Amino acid sequence: MEENINALPEKRILMEYREINSGIQDDLSAESFDNFLKFLDLFTLGPLGYMLIDRNAKIVHLNRRSQEILGVQSEDLLDSSLYGGLYSGSAKALENILQKEQENTLFSIKLHVNYADSAQEYLYFYIKKIRIADNDDLYILLISTVSVFASEIDIEFSFMQAVIDAQDKEREQLGSILHDSLAQVLYGIRLSLQHFLLKNPEFKNNIQPIKGMLDEAIHQIRDLSKDLAPSVLKDFGLKKAIMDMVDRIHVPQLDIHTYMEEEIRLPYDYEFGVFRIIQELLNNCLKHSNASEIWIRLFREDENLIIEVKDNGQGFLKDVDECMLKGTGLRNIKNRVEVMKGILSIDYDGSGCVVKVVFKNKVK
Repeated sequence: MEENINALPEKRILMEYREINSGIQDDLSAESFDNFLKFLDLFTLGPLGYMLIDRNAKIVHLNRRSQEILGVQSEDLLDSSLYGGLYSGSAKALENILQKEQENTLFSIKLHVNYADSAQEYLYFYIKKIRIADNDDLYILLISTVSVFASEIDIEFSFMQAVIDAQDKEREQLGSILHDSLAQVLYGIRLSLQHFLLKNPEFKNNIQPIKGMLDEAIHQIRDLSKDLAPSVLKDFGLKKAIMDMVDRIHVPQLDIHTYMEEEIRLPYDYEFGVFRIIQELLNNCLKHSNASEIWIRLFREDENLIIEVKDNGQGFLKDVDECMLKGTGLRNIKNRVEVMKGILSIDYDGSGCVVKVVFKNKVK
């Protein structure tokens, strides 16, 4: 039988409504959402669980830590209702939150859980609504066995980290799907056409253009899968991964110059973050700067690691906050730099833009 929570002040449901300016892009594009479901890699090994639920509390995504906290396997949780794992009073409290329309509001709530193998009777949930273009709204939930945030800043930081991890994880999964599934299907079609030509050479002039288009599609899919899941980073290191990425860019009348010191090796998670920052900065140059030259530098200065990306195009606005509002993609870079405890600066002198990221005391 469920306890009378209202009669037990020390165990009653605690709800707080906090307005925060999280700096996270709440209105994600459909393209961003395709990447939304790894900025949760750092999180996966941490003390907090996370999950995504829809407006009806159906669980659509969760990490291993959530399973450990709730004492339930992933296959038993996915597509099930979170309400089913809560006592009725807590389920009603959660329902009230999910029916609200506040999109920039962070809710923290203590819920009475009813999962048989959960090691805890009460869990702390931190809930934020995320709007996805052309999709129903989703809610990201951080889950803890204790109240872990000392301030709203701590919560803001954790949500930024969670979103970045999720983006990276989905990129990696999508890259694997492209390489292991779609590319293999196209290879199969190409082999079938080749086999057809051997038996029907009179159709060569008709088939050759199709083979050419297939070859180009296979090439683009391989490049995209490498960008989404850069296995070369893990196998050969940061410098090789960046050079490989630059070599795949073929834009008319654009020269990309690189300078990277040898032997800068960091823990893989950190190298991955540096790679993503350079990738995002390069993509911004390609999309927005109209530059004819781009310079990428990765070097050490004393014990500091420095990324510098410069172009001779129109650049960003001088003010970083204005750039955030313009939606140039710099917001994602800024969030990632903050999670990695770096310093981001932008300088524009009328003849080009220099974006500099400094990570202090990261190399010896």
